[in-house]
Amino acid sequence: MLLTTNFFKKEITKNNVEEISLALSCLGNICNNDLGSVVLNQLINLLSHNKPLIRKKASATIVTIFRKSPEIIPQYIDKV
Repeated sequence: MLLTTNFFKKEITKNNVEEISLALSCLGNICNNDLGSVVLNQLINLLSHNKPLIRKKASATIVTIFRKSPEIIPQYIDKV
């Protein structure tokens, strides 16, 4: 699990839009409670990305994480 977490953290901080987009799509599909709570801060930072595609995918991934683990919503609702 640690390797997966570090992989996604690295992928969503790259400059290549296609790589970030693919990582966000994959993250939305395979995310669980542990992985979601770890990468959520980086996803919230992507909401201010200069590309609309990345902002859209980041918001969709955040919604997916919130649906899978609603117990973390109170911690991050002010940031979103």
